[in-house]
Amino acid sequence: MEWSVSFAVGAPAELEQLEDLLDELMDLHASVSGAPDGSSNGVRFNVEAATWSDALTIGAKAFAKALRAAKLPRGPIVEASAQEWSHFEADMDRPNGLELAGVTEVAEMLDVSRQRVSELARLSHFPPPMYDLAAGPVWAKAAIERFLETWERKPGRPRSAVDVTPSR
Repeated sequence: MEWSVSFAVGAPAELEQLEDLLDELMDLHASVSGAPDGSSNGVRFNVEAATWSDALTIGAKAFAKALRAAKLPRGPIVEASAQEWSHFEADMDRPNGLELAGVTEVAEMLDVSRQRVSELARLSHFPPPMYDLAAGPVWAKAAIERFLETWERKPGRPRSAVDVTPSR
């Protein structure tokens, strides 16, 4: 069974050392990363193993050997994980950012006009926008989806608060 394993070590490294680490693990389809502040570096690569614990053991040995060969500074392991390849692949296919929706997208989601979205946005139970840009408000798509699940939609045009029937 194929596993994706990742390890991070709490020690700074130079770019050249990270490139050497990547070269050492190239056969295992590795990727390396460094923390923006330079305090740690990490690696993710694939191993073949029967179980999760075997994957971590095999991965740890390969990582330690690659660290020595790349002459990276010793530091504590601050992260270690193993995930079945199929689950890792599924995670990679999911969007990793917050999905946003502007007035047009919200109108499509609710099947109303853009003007109706503006009216709904003034209601106290409508989700507040995450951002109010010059181009208009922007909502978290998930918040609009939750609103849609509980929205008691009434057909037809809403009645005016003022009685407009002509008097005789």
